[in-house]
Amino acid sequence: MEVFVSKKCLSLSLVLLLLTPAIAKAKSMLEENFEREQKSLKSEWIAMSGSFIATAGPSFVGYKLADKGYGVPLLVGGLIVGPSAGHFYAGQTGRGIKGIVMRGGILVLAAVVGCELDRNASPDSEGLAVGFSLLIGGLLGYAHGIYDICTTPSSVRKYNKSLLEENSLRLVPEVNPVDKRYGLSIVYGF
Repeated sequence: MEVFVSKKCLSLSLVLLLLTPAIAKAKSMLEENFEREQKSLKSEWIAMSGSFIATAGPSFVGYKLADKGYGVPLLVGGLIVGPSAGHFYAGQTGRGIKGIVMRGGILVLAAVVGCELDRNASPDSEGLAVGFSLLIGGLLGYAHGIYDICTTPSSVRKYNKSLLEENSLRLVPEVNPVDKRYGLSIVYGF
């Protein structure tokens, strides 16, 4: 029995010795892939704060410069484009464009409704219908913008999950079909 055990240990040691360079190379490759994955993961905080700053910054400056004439485009640009900045950062371009189209559509619809109401209003109203409908449209646009800013972490999580699924190393339990023994396999997905 001792001879059998020592032959078994000797053969296992020989196999491990022969596989050591391959194991070391595989380990270094896995470490490089892990470092690469860690560098390319996106931050939820950066996405959310980027959306907030891209919305609040131009809106605040546009509000302060509204009497000069060129502040209104800044304000509207901050409202329409700003909340989608985090989605673009997270690689969710379609989600960002959809938000821009929705907020732009809300403002255009508010302007059209306001102009139509103003055309049918009395001459003494002096554009109150347009101003009121744009105010309501702006508030709805900002509400959608706040929603868009609050959902940027989900876009980042979706992006990060796709990265981890794309290049991942997993331990998978297996059953040997011949002798029904349990074991683990290392599976690398790419």
